[in-house]
Amino acid sequence: WRAVLQRTREVWFPRGQIRDLRRSAVVETRRRLTLAAPANGGQSDCQIEVHTPQRVALSARLTQSGLVVLCDAFDAGWHAWVRRRGDSRWMRTPIVRTNRVMMGIPLETGEYEIVLRYVPVDFLVGLALSGVGWCACLVVVGRSRRVPT
Repeated sequence: WRAVLQRTREVWFPRGQIRDLRRSAVVETRRRLTLAAPANGGQSDCQIEVHTPQRVALSARLTQSGLVVLCDAFDAGWHAWVRRRGDSRWMRTPIVRTNRVMMGIPLETGEYEIVLRYVPVDFLVGLALSGVGWCACLVVVGRSRRVPT
């Protein structure tokens, strides 16, 4: 746990100063990301359209390639789909762990609609196994109640 605490300090307090999360982010992933170096004067916008426990919808306008960061907790159950404004195709895009606990979506320059959905795979697997178990119980109970002829 000391290594985790040390890494957290490095991310949140570089050189002993608190990181300005409005201007910079630390991405922790094994994926190769290529983002442009920040340019002065570029103004990007992002607006949350819908925010529920299992769905988030955003609109974003990036004047340069960058990272849309959500302060919601990162979890492998979150999945993101993105489409450029005016395009009809939705494309699945990776979500990367950002600033230790947040979610980041790397995007190129442009205007986007972004939808994130929470689909907890572990819960769905447990639900399926529970359903199989209940069906097996019903079969056993049904056979034990048969009246011999």
